[in-house]
Amino acid sequence: MSFFQVEDLNISNFIPLKDVVIQINMNGGTIKNVNFATLLASKAFNLINTFDKNDLVKPSKFTGYKLSKTIIKVKLAPHTIGVLEVE
Repeated sequence: MSFFQVEDLNISNFIPLKDVVIQINMNGGTIKNVNFATLLASKAFNLINTFDKNDLVKPSKFTGYKLSKTIIKVKLAPHTIGVLEVE
């Protein structure tokens, strides 16, 4: 019988002018796969979607991560939020 656990990692960069690199250690747990990764981003920190302009802040596929056996290294652009589902 095998057991696996799926975890959602929610990360953000609210630094307005800099990319950030985040390293997440799974404390001995093994990362098998990233099932999906989504990034919510805009060109400016204070943008919001409205009925007239509904695509200023939008989700997209996120590929700015690297996996090793126990560590995920993530690079986030300014004013972004990312979600990764890891197994």
